[in-house]
Amino acid sequence: MVLARMRARLRSKLAMPAIGVLLAGVCTAQTGDVVYFNGPVTQADTNRYTVTGSVSNSVTGEPVRRALVHLGQFSAFSGADGRFQIDGVTAGQYNATAQRPGFFDPAQTGSGPYPSMISVGPNTPAISLKLLPESAIEGRVLSNTGEPIENAQVQVISEQIANGRKTLQSTGNDATDDAGDFRIENLMPGKYYVQVLQQPVFGFANLLGSGAPNREVYPEEFYPNAPDIGSAQALDVKPGEAARVDFTLSPKTSFRISGTITPSAPNGIFATLQDTSGEETQVGIQFHPQTGRWMLPSVPPGAWTLVFRAQNQPGDAYYAEQRIDVRGSDIENVQIVLQPLPPIPVQVVNAPESGAQSVQVQLMPRSGRLNSQQFMAAPQSGNASGALFLRDVTPGVYNVEVQSNGQSCIESVMSGAVDLAHDPLVISAGSPPPPIQVSLRQDCATLDVTVQSQDHAGMTGLILVTDSQAFQPKIAFVPPGAHMSFGPLTPGVYRLYAAANPNSLEYSNPEAMRNIDGQEITLAPNQQATTSVTIPGSAANQ
Repeated sequence: MVLARMRARLRSKLAMPAIGVLLAGVCTAQTGDVVYFNGPVTQADTNRYTVTGSVSNSVTGEPVRRALVHLGQFSAFSGADGRFQIDGVTAGQYNATAQRPGFFDPAQTGSGPYPSMISVGPNTPAISLKLLPESAIEGRVLSNTGEPIENAQVQVISEQIANGRKTLQSTGNDATDDAGDFRIENLMPGKYYVQVLQQPVFGFANLLGSGAPNREVYPEEFYPNAPDIGSAQALDVKPGEAARVDFTLSPKTSFRISGTITPSAPNGIFATLQDTSGEETQVGIQFHPQTGRWMLPSVPPGAWTLVFRAQNQPGDAYYAEQRIDVRGSDIENVQIVLQPLPPIPVQVVNAPESGAQSVQVQLMPRSGRLNSQQFMAAPQSGNASGALFLRDVTPGVYNVEVQSNGQSCIESVMSGAVDLAHDPLVISAGSPPPPIQVSLRQDCATLDVTVQSQDHAGMTGLILVTDSQAFQPKIAFVPPGAHMSFGPLTPGVYRLYAAANPNSLEYSNPEAMRNIDGQEITLAPNQQATTSVTIPGSAANQ
């Protein structure tokens, strides 16, 4: 088992893409784009040069051997002393990176800036690259009698910032061996929640139902001794650390919940248990499509919301919820009525006459729960008009985000009388909202930004945001001295931020950005505005 883990870890590390581009020129960022500055380079010096340097562990300072160093399209491995040499490099500016199984680039973790620009020429100094050692979480799962629990499913959950939003994501998992031990590797340093999933006391056969003599289960548990993530304690894992987490699980008698479901679901149903914090856990379900009878054989005591989903074919989805309080006995004859999830039309006003799709529309759940689903509008199969629809959207509260394609910009986003630029879209079971109407305009503005630096700093992240929750922030990564053009932009008030690593910022959350310095920029219709940002060398290299 240890050998299998090592092989899987090595495969995942070797699959990491090489990072490194030759940089210069001017780039344009449209609404919602994340742009990496990668224009063509004009080289006056056609000579070839040698670049040397070293790769070290950012925590211990020790050299990192066999690290693959990229300098644009040029590369080399570091030696046993961590040093490397790349010959035949043409003159220009390069993004220097290194990778090695067991390590992360600090920029990946949000703990460091993007790599510095390296100017290659006759007097190129040796460069120093640092890698962050990976972390791990290990431990043991025992019963309350001290016996190891084999094949218990353990997962770690991290609070991550993705596209400027803080979300919960499952980051890794493992199953305990016959000694009850587990180890989850390849983790970036940070805060993690550790969870053991529900497990029958005498193996998975107990999930099969009525014939099982013992109906005890180990309910899911978060570290330390918490029933849900809302009351769990986050584990702060340091770089290179193997943090220790042990569980002692006490069995509880589970109960059967059964009933009928209508209408018929010939392709079966999918069921989850939702706890009081809103997190869902998949549970085994027995279902007979001919009779509509269903049974959940192992539900532990507690207050739950049963969530049922069914899909007969794409675009023909159903959903139902039922609150239930499980105490000391089985619960029978629960009647579930599936409600259809009809497509939500997206209407575009003032769209250009070209056949290209003029907007992109997506729904972002506001809950921030683990593995929350996002929905993207797309043309409906068989609909020759190319009209957009949001399909299979489950009940909930969503932000509607829109970006334009081409030279138009967004005027407004409405659903009936609800202004989706400032208010969320609320979807209730059995009651679809009015169509989403996106109005476009043609008198858009542009903003040209110049990045200035006191030294040869690394890539700078530019973030352009507005107070509308429907307009996606615009992100660009540029080197010092470069120009970045944002557009087309809806006329209005924006804030421009510059950061060494925007991945660590909740730039889609206005409250989180309130105390961060930024430029306020007001754009008039058809305006071609210019501005600049200055990045101190010390800040850019933190």
